[in-house]
Amino acid sequence: MKLKPLIILLLISCFTQVGMAQSRHMLLRDADEAYKNQDFESAESGYRKAKSLSPDVQALFNLGNAAYNQGKFEEAAKYFDEAAAASSTEEIRSNALYNKANALYQQGDLKNALDNYKSTIRINPTDTEARENYMNTLKQLRIQEQQQQKQEQEEQEQEQENQEQEEQEQEQEQEQENQEQEEQEQEQEQQS
Repeated sequence: MKLKPLIILLLISCFTQVGMAQSRHMLLRDADEAYKNQDFESAESGYRKAKSLSPDVQALFNLGNAAYNQGKFEEAAKYFDEAAAASSTEEIRSNALYNKANALYQQGDLKNALDNYKSTIRINPTDTEARENYMNTLKQLRIQEQQQQKQEQEEQEQEQENQEQEEQEQEQEQEQENQEQEEQEQEQEQQS
């Protein structure tokens, strides 16, 4: 007799899990439909709800895509990272890292984007898009570093010019003071 409450509890638990799975499936289906219709805000909302029921790779990956398409690149990178970590296949992991790299690139975080493209290529050496993006990002990073070096050099040159000008002004002031002092001494000599 003591087993009946346990059986009833187990039955309720099973029905609840089936209901949650159906609810999650419906949320994903509706979110996918919104995504297809380019209603990324509604898609994001649906994916978030599905993620709250079960944070699986599909919900995380699609949530990243919805955020990315709304220009929420930092958030998208976070979800792609979570999807890569939760992935059970190398293909999905590679795709999630690739998308994360794209989101990081859009944020201007070229170094981390480069690292994620490199990880994508390590997992899938035949991914030509990842190779192209890696090379383009590497070129962009080098250009950025060159511009930064050039700017630093210009700033140093400007600082040196300013210092030389200041020293020159100090010398002129000193000469002016010396000249004024000599004139005062000459006047004193003439008066004596």
